[in-house]
Amino acid sequence: MRLSLDANALFSAALSIGGVGQALVALGRKGACTLVASPYAAAEAERNVRTKAPELLGRFAVVMTNVARVPEASVGLVADVGAELSAEGRPILAAAIACGADLLVTGDRRHFGTLFGAAVGCAAIASPREALGVLLETIGSWRRPPCGG
Repeated sequence: MRLSLDANALFSAALSIGGVGQALVALGRKGACTLVASPYAAAEAERNVRTKAPELLGRFAVVMTNVARVPEASVGLVADVGAELSAEGRPILAAAIACGADLLVTGDRRHFGTLFGAAVGCAAIASPREALGVLLETIGSWRRPPCGG
């Protein structure tokens, strides 16, 4: 499962050592999912950490070692996604769609509130807690093949 993290989700993962964001990062590190972010989302998250919690820059750097960068979406796709979205939300959602993310993970209800739980393109918008639930459910449905021959 591919999870595209927005700036809010990246910031939250750095902020709370025992929180849901860190659980997603741990599952990504173990290969249970692929965590991705656009350069736009990563830069915004880093700017927020530098401004609001500079003491967490080291933890943010560790989080980012577990998050693959994906290209920004085309200008055309950014223009086409979510007419109800703000100018800040469009490139985030467009990048998630363009990279084939299953979920856009965000806690930003101001920019994505009307879309929570909905799928736009192939990406469903989910809070970090919802994304963790979906991921754990997916992992729980996996069954080990029989051993031996």
